[in-house]
Amino acid sequence: MALGPRLSLIFTSIRGPTLFLPMDTQHHDTVSSLWHKRLRHLSKADITHLFRSGYIPQTLLLGPSVLRALPLWQIGSRITPDISTERIEPLDLVHSDICGPMPHQSLDGASYFVSFIEDSTRNMWAYSIRTEDRVFSIFSECFAMVENQSGRKLKCLRTNNMGEFKSEEFVKYCRERGIRREYTAAYSPEQNGIAEHMNRTIQ
Repeated sequence: MALGPRLSLIFTSIRGPTLFLPMDTQHHDTVSSLWHKRLRHLSKADITHLFRSGYIPQTLLLGPSVLRALPLWQIGSRITPDISTERIEPLDLVHSDICGPMPHQSLDGASYFVSFIEDSTRNMWAYSIRTEDRVFSIFSECFAMVENQSGRKLKCLRTNNMGEFKSEEFVKYCRERGIRREYTAAYSPEQNGIAEHMNRTIQ
């Protein structure tokens, strides 16, 4: 903790342009990588724009490091190979995830919601649910309607590896209808990034 003058949106040290940073930044090798990490993996072009706009002290120049911007859903996660999402036709692939419990209940007492996102069109269906064990019934009702109205069949469902998506009735339902399942690896939400990003958008 220390006191210092404010320069635009940044507080600087009274001794010069040195910034007071969290303890885990003390081993960063270059100023450029430091700002890259402090600004949530912003691209080099965007960081340069902040320098030129005066939001970052001009005395801290970017170094030669090559900076790579990360998608929003990968921030805070390990970078792992994503599962390909190259599909051509509607309902070839649907992403799904559950979000909750939410800090406030809905008017009908729901604390969770489950979302289904169609990969090629990004159409999304979201349902509020009181408990996670309602996922299967919501899924079966939703896609009975979607398949009937579109005239197409769901081919693949991508979810996390949690129990609500792996119940006996859920697995049996998909097997009988030829729906292929794709499960993400444990503790790797970035592999289901489309659904995770949608959850953050809704929240």
